[in-house]
Amino acid sequence: MMYIEDLYTEKTKEKYYELVKAFFLKSLIRQRKLFESGNIEKLINELREVVPKGEEYFSVSATSEENFKKLILLPPEAMKKMVQRANGVDCTKKNIKKLKLVYIHQDIMGKKLKGEEENINRFLINELGLTVCPYCNRNYINNRGDKFSAQMDHFYSKDEYPWLAVSLYNLIPSCGACNRIKWTANFNIHPFIKSDVEENEVAFSYQLTTSDEVKVTISTTDKGKGDIDAIKLEEAYSVHSIDVKNMLSREVRYSNKYREELRKLLQIDGDIDTQLSLTDDEIDRMIYGDVIFDEDMTNVSLGKFRKDIYQEIKKLRNY
Repeated sequence: MMYIEDLYTEKTKEKYYELVKAFFLKSLIRQRKLFESGNIEKLINELREVVPKGEEYFSVSATSEENFKKLILLPPEAMKKMVQRANGVDCTKKNIKKLKLVYIHQDIMGKKLKGEEENINRFLINELGLTVCPYCNRNYINNRGDKFSAQMDHFYSKDEYPWLAVSLYNLIPSCGACNRIKWTANFNIHPFIKSDVEENEVAFSYQLTTSDEVKVTISTTDKGKGDIDAIKLEEAYSVHSIDVKNMLSREVRYSNKYREELRKLLQIDGDIDTQLSLTDDEIDRMIYGDVIFDEDMTNVSLGKFRKDIYQEIKKLRNY
């Protein structure tokens, strides 16, 4: 799980809210006459019956539309508390269910924000600056023209929590593989909550098997394990045992002796006391690439994996 820095501007959030409100207020699936026209006041009254009471959710002094806007733009921390307190609540009331239908039948992700040429899916991903799936840190999700390259996962299932179906911070840009495998599972670690990600860090390592093969291993907290199991992350990374083998092979090839020869070859002319020599880190950059020293792995495919494996290999050196 990678942390997603919240780069949504107030202008972006306002545009998103206006789009959601417009579609909620329209009749849905009129041909079937399943629902009446959306009514924000009715929705908020229904929500008051099922959502935990508290000013951080719906203010008594605020108008229904103000509370509706609060719901759509609810910060991830408040959303997390709401879900924790609302577990097991029956959400079958029609206006609550309508929020899920707004997302599905009105194709919110395919609509354009007012004044924008891009649809909401591509616009939001560009606003966040994401190019790699935050769930697996493997697959790219950058836009491809007018086609979706990323899917929006509902962090909290829209089936179980339909009132969050169109809440901005419940929508997590992800690759198609992670989104399909996760399906309706609810994760523990919210990628927009930095403390969640840091306290439940995912760490990669490897084991040498009795058959001289390499097995990629993943460790994290109990909470984090539930999330990586839900998207079968260990199975996804099993194919990268070949990358570990390649890194181990490079470490053997570029031994201490080779590094000393490389230093002598690249050192500048001059007195021995003033000669510049390559550091181990500089040589490692040449061997393994800059990714092993990058601090921000958000948009580096396999960045966290490569960095962690490098640190494990480095421990094997005898200087």
